Amino acid sequence: MLTKIYDRGSYFCAPLKIGDEVIGIIAAWFKEETKFFPEEISLFVTYANTLSIIIHNMRLLEANAEKIRQLTILQDAVSEMNASHILDNHILEILVKSALQIARSEKVLVYFLDIEKNRCLVNDGGNVFIDDRRACEKRIGQTIIREAIDTNTVTARQGSSAGSATRPVFSGYLSEIALPLKVKEKFKGALYLAKKSGGYSTDQIHVLDILVKNASTSYDNAIMHSMLSLEAKSLKTEVEKLKEREDILLGFHNILGKSKKMLSLFHVIEEVAGHNTNILIQGLSMSIAPRFPEPFWKANSSVTKRAPLPMREKERSDFSNTPAAVRSFWTRSAI
Repeated sequence: MLTKIYDRGSYFCAPLKIGDEVIGIIAAWFKEETKFFPEEISLFVTYANTLSIIIHNMRLLEANAEKIRQLTILQDAVSEMNASHILDNHILEILVKSALQIARSEKVLVYFLDIEKNRCLVNDGGNVFIDDRRACEKRIGQTIIREAIDTNTVTARQGSSAGSATRPVFSGYLSEIALPLKVKEKFKGALYLAKKSGGYSTDQIHVLDILVKNASTSYDNAIMHSMLSLEAKSLKTEVEKLKEREDILLGFHNILGKSKKMLSLFHVIEEVAGHNTNILIQGLSMSIAPRFPEPFWKANSSVTKRAPLPMREKERSDFSNTPAAVRSFWTRSAI
């Protein structure tokens, strides 16, 4: 729009729009009468549209700042829990810390029952203690923690009512929420949060529910990782025992004792000797190294079909002066 102001000057106005809704106007004014070219008008409208998007994004950010904060805490907590593969209290510590931040609560309690061992672990955000099942159930008997575990649903309560069958876990903290925590058939329990006033929004409850379910999954993964680690150690031990038996059957243990490196070397020779490939293997005996300026042991993998490599004159002289036990070892290695 081009309009004169007091018989002189001109200005251009463009609407700031979000969809079909006009949220404002942007105007450019010139002191002198000016003709706007189509390119200038197009550029100005583009600028107005960009400014509209920026304003809209700022409004969205302001309106969803709390949700973004909660989701950021959730993302960090889930990443940290997924990286934990050890069966300890680290996952519960992450759960407690993150839940307090998400819900802006003042009190927290995690009740975790080991069904097989019939004992429970309790984390109140500062202390961790283990007690028998009867003592723990007596403590949570008439609270929403028991209700959440029995119904396997999220249970929330704000304020006290005269006819309520439950009582607050912490005196004076009447705004409560409990979320069930279950790891297959091995563990069950609940995450409990409380504050003196204010409720829990739908977004908070949804994010807390995701946090608890990820904690359960992380615990299950840690249990599986522990079981697989034990199985891997057991298999490794069995393989080592079979390897020792194989060495005894092949007679290598009588030639080289129990040196793992030398035994593995003979296994290589055994494999290569089974086909037509020739290799040269050189080794050094540290007990007689000062007497030999060059590697002591020289052998050909195909010696099962061919004669040993000939020794040079100096090697023959040095070899004749070595002890009988060493000459025997060298001869058997070369043959």
